[in-house]
Amino acid sequence: MPGFLTADQGIAAAKSETTYGTDAFSGGAPSSADVLAMSALDIVQVQEQIEGDRLTATIAGECHAIHLSHIDLSWSMPLIGSSAPGELPPGDPWLRAAGYAATVVADTSVTYTPTIEQQTSLTALLYERSVQDGSARRLMARGVRTNATITLTVGQEAMCEGAGQGLYDPYPAETSALPTLPTAYSGDQCGWVVNRLVLTVDSVVYPVEAMTLETRWTLEVIRAGAASGGGSASQILLVKPRAGARFGGSFTLVDGTAALTAAINAWQTGAKLSLTAVLTKGARTITIAAAAIQLSAPAKTLPRFAVPWDAIRADGTSGVGHLTIAYT
Repeated sequence: MPGFLTADQGIAAAKSETTYGTDAFSGGAPSSADVLAMSALDIVQVQEQIEGDRLTATIAGECHAIHLSHIDLSWSMPLIGSSAPGELPPGDPWLRAAGYAATVVADTSVTYTPTIEQQTSLTALLYERSVQDGSARRLMARGVRTNATITLTVGQEAMCEGAGQGLYDPYPAETSALPTLPTAYSGDQCGWVVNRLVLTVDSVVYPVEAMTLETRWTLEVIRAGAASGGGSASQILLVKPRAGARFGGSFTLVDGTAALTAAINAWQTGAKLSLTAVLTKGARTITIAAAAIQLSAPAKTLPRFAVPWDAIRADGTSGVGHLTIAYT
């Protein structure tokens, strides 16, 4: 092996797939537009070791078999806005792969809403770079679908991260030439630091330190029993159970009196509230909004109080658009 490998000085790229499981890069190097300034991308081949459970006449060990199952991956990147109104943000492939559909209004906005019908997949690339000779190993994950968590914490960078699965592809046996380094990463700009988290619930501004939004999908590996789909996995599905896995998150209260009392009352009465959180930098804005949420029991972590929340369908609505992430 020609020297030690590192991902920290490598290249990470992601691109939405037109056809599920088909390499969106067509076996080639990513363009500058698809190379993302990510904090982390880890692609791991899942090879299950299957051991038989048989009656034998001796204590000798039985042989095992290897099942090439799927890809596990984790990822993290700064949450930053569109470069211009109506332009897709850098994290677009990951948001789509996390079950969001995008509505683009030219020169105005890009709005993401959760969807079942338009589950998009992506191809992710990670070039693990040799620190000795400039070569790299090209790791690929096709047919990726993922969960995603947006984290807003006052005084820190806004982040979007998650864990997903894809179709099996082997770890590359050989290194190859490192692709041409991009002159700039897609959406290459300073991170958006949360200086003031504006969290409004039913017209009341809550004093909060942090907030999360989680998709909470169940990832289902569908196995067709043939290698043509990538190992034995034919598709990765995002499955939403009927209960116990609603889109939602939590916010951390830093006020132990009025705000906590209001949160406890809302939880005990099962009240349906509306939520809006706004992240702004210059002229660009990211707005998370839910027309209806319900709170769960606040957890006391003195001097803070973590309040779980779940997005629900507002009365009289179909549920489409009950949660939005708008880039303006």
